[in-house]
Amino acid sequence: YLDELQRVGIHAETQAYWDMHPGLVQSYLGQYVAIYQGEVVDHDRDVSHLSQRVRKKFGTLPVLIAPVKPEIAYEIRWRGGRLEES
Repeated sequence: YLDELQRVGIHAETQAYWDMHPGLVQSYLGQYVAIYQGEVVDHDRDVSHLSQRVRKKFGTLPVLIAPVKPEIAYEIRWRGGRLEES
């Protein structure tokens, strides 16, 4: 389970994702983005490659990995290091 600090961090990164969504669509459509401290810190079309790089660079820090799709109204959930669609 995530501790409280990680939960707060992921909540903040998720809010940053929604706030940045229009720009993310323009720059990263069809890719996955990694967001840390409100900034895109990496991106890739292959989520496993991205996850490996993020884990190596950031360890257990709360980094959000999420898909960039044109629609903003889809449900995402936290699953051990990345968000997944439902």
